[in-house]
Amino acid sequence: MGSGGTSRALGTRSTRHGCEERAGAPGGPRRREHAPDPGGPGTAVAVEEEVQEVIAPLSRVVCHDDPHTTMEFVVQVFTGVFRLPHPRAVEVMLEVHERGAGVVGHYPRSVAERKVKKATSMARTSGFPLTFSIEED
Repeated sequence: MGSGGTSRALGTRSTRHGCEERAGAPGGPRRREHAPDPGGPGTAVAVEEEVQEVIAPLSRVVCHDDPHTTMEFVVQVFTGVFRLPHPRAVEVMLEVHERGAGVVGHYPRSVAERKVKKATSMARTSGFPLTFSIEED
């Protein structure tokens, strides 16, 4: 009980509008519940939800050049696995060919790992030594 003679449940706090705000899970939504209308039972209670978006850090997927994988196959991997539009896939493939490596895209770590695993498997199945690495941004 507070000094003013009112009580609140743990995990709540009063707002300046006479509402109670309840804390949700960390990073989750917070619920704001307005105090019931003194008009009695059956009156409406307004509920607002404030959604806090948690964005996963992104990782860079880098493709490395090798003397055996064909340019056509690299473009096929970029368009099929990484979903790059064909003109962009050709640009990245040329960067890999000319500079030795090129950034294919930025993805959450789990997505990057899944795409690299699929692309590497596709390359090995086709007899190519194409390699990728994942770097933190």
